[in-house]
Amino acid sequence: MIITKLKGGLGNQMFQYAAGRSLSLRHKTTLMLDLSYFETQATRDYHLRYLNVIENIVTPAQGSSCTDGPWNRYAGHVRRFATCLRGFRASDSEGGVDRPESIQLYPEPHYHWDAHFPHLSDNVCLEGYWQCEKYFLDIRDVLRREFSVHTPLTGLNRETSEEIQACDSISIHVRRGDYAHDLKTNRMHGLCSIRYYVAAAGLILEQVTDPHFFVFSDDQPWVQENLHLSTPVTYVSHNTAKEAHEDLRLITMCKHHVIANSSFSWWGAWLGEERDTIVVAPQQWLRSTALNCDDVIPQRWHKLAAFD
Repeated sequence: MIITKLKGGLGNQMFQYAAGRSLSLRHKTTLMLDLSYFETQATRDYHLRYLNVIENIVTPAQGSSCTDGPWNRYAGHVRRFATCLRGFRASDSEGGVDRPESIQLYPEPHYHWDAHFPHLSDNVCLEGYWQCEKYFLDIRDVLRREFSVHTPLTGLNRETSEEIQACDSISIHVRRGDYAHDLKTNRMHGLCSIRYYVAAAGLILEQVTDPHFFVFSDDQPWVQENLHLSTPVTYVSHNTAKEAHEDLRLITMCKHHVIANSSFSWWGAWLGEERDTIVVAPQQWLRSTALNCDDVIPQRWHKLAAFD
């Protein structure tokens, strides 16, 4: 059994699911989702429920054997191994899955590719972000199926999807929110500058003859006031935060992509990527240089300086 601890927004949850799914398929075992994070986070919601993922939800009893250790998001990378020896009762099961006597808690040791990951056992609890396609590139087709939205397109989303598929569409994602309004978050993540988006659009304009930009953002008023492009632009603003999966689906339909330093638009580009797709991404994933983020952006994507 593989347990993956989910946290953060939709994009982060997708990374955590993808890493766990890959490991579970490698061992031909069950993937369990630990949702305990969302019980105390009013600002975040379990969002994979809108996708065709395999949902085996960890019970409170099961989750107690994969409790948080004395590490955190940024200090925990110094620990490669930790074990959680609180045993499962072998007689208990949930959904037909027998619980083992013990399980290894494996916190992500650092932000870049962890070469030990493929050698983990089939009895492990994953804690981290796992933002690197090397963890799951071998199951790309599986993830494309399971990360599809399980409800049909309707209303404005259907109309927008038809527009996207009828032209040389380019998605642009502008991530602001706490990146802009929380000082600590801004110092770590930073904000992609207008200069970055204009340069990225220019790079695509050199290769696409009749482009139409579709702009997605959590701050559309700011974007419409500050981002000015000389080509046709549609600002996609009808979906709420709880409908992020609808925006993600629309992004994947675009032919080319300009992403923010955001796991959300990373997945929109990755899931919609074809052989001739142009993806432009920030050269530096985090504004802070304290962590090695070299493996977040695939080598085949174009990278531009993003921070002023």
